[in-house]
Amino acid sequence: MSNLYQPHEAAKIIGIVPSTLRIWAPRYASFLSDYARRGRRTFTDRDIAVLKAIKAMTDENMQHADILARLPALDFPDESPVTEEAPGGDTSVQGAMQLVAVMAT
Repeated sequence: MSNLYQPHEAAKIIGIVPSTLRIWAPRYASFLSDYARRGRRTFTDRDIAVLKAIKAMTDENMQHADILARLPALDFPDESPVTEEAPGGDTSVQGAMQLVAVMAT
């Protein structure tokens, strides 16, 4: 099952500050879940994977337009049913970390 993360939790997992997350969420909304697009944003495990990929690309100094062009070609895990329990820890984002590692090579 997928967890829901509050913005401050998501930002910490991704390795960005919450203000960057507030900028990225609407900018890349078409790649994020409905949960991330709601008034009070919450982020799924898949959203975390997408945002980690975005961070990896920005760390490579890619421009916004280039990131938008590259994201559709990336394969992100399908959403599993969401549970509103507390986040499960690092194991819930291992797939995202593997994706970022593959992108870096």
